[in-house]
Parts: sequence; structure tokens; C-alpha cells
Amino acid sequence: MNKVKNPNRFGAAFSTIFYIAAGVIFVFGVVLLIVFINMANSVVNSNIYFQMLGIGELAQVILRPLQAGLINLGIIVFIILLVLSVVFASAGWIIRRQSSLLARITVLEQKVELDSSKPKNVGE
Repeated sequence: MNKVKNPNRFGAAFSTIFYIAAGVIFVFGVVLLIVFINMANSVVNSNIYFQMLGIGELAQVILRPLQAGLINLGIIVFIILLVLSVVFASAGWIIRRQSSLLARITVLEQKVELDSSKPKNVGE
């Protein structure tokens, strides 16, 4: 088996990278949700353009579904990014556990090598 000087170092670095990526993705999802909700609220205020063209009655038929669609799209994007964030956080947790296990196995192998190198007395 490979003898690694510090098996925890690489695992801790990768897990930290995954934790940071999970946090960034979560914050990005929250920001996108806020942006989509603000876009949906600004769509309702666009009915003046329909009134200038003389089709003000048609504004509600077009703008309400567009507003609902933007809100729904924002929620869907947020949920997808939330799931992705949880996946990245879980990957970071698994990598940290794996590196901890590798360190414990390395210590155990060293103890077994020390025990097997000691001479054993037959009478004891």
C-alpha cells in the first residue's frame, strides 16, 4: 500500500473546496430567486406599454401568466441549485470521512508492522 506522509491533507483540502462550492451555489440560488421575483414584480408594471398601443385589455392576459412563469422559474432554479448545494456538501463530508479513515488505517498498519517485527517468545 502507498505510504503517504499526510493522508489527511489532500482530503481536507478537497472537502473544504466542496464545502465552499456548496455555500457559493446556495448563495447564488438565493440571489437568483430574488432576481426572478423582482423581475416578476416589474413585469406587472409594464402594462403602460400595452395601454400606449391601445391594447390595454390584453395586458392582463399576457402579463399575469408571464409573472407567474417567472416566479415559478425562479423557484425551480432555486430548488435545483439547493439540491446541487446539498450534493456538494455531502461530497465534501464523504471526502473528509474518507481521508479520516485513510489516516486511521495508516496508523493501524504501522502498529501491525511494529507488532509483527517484534520477536515472540514461544513459552509465553
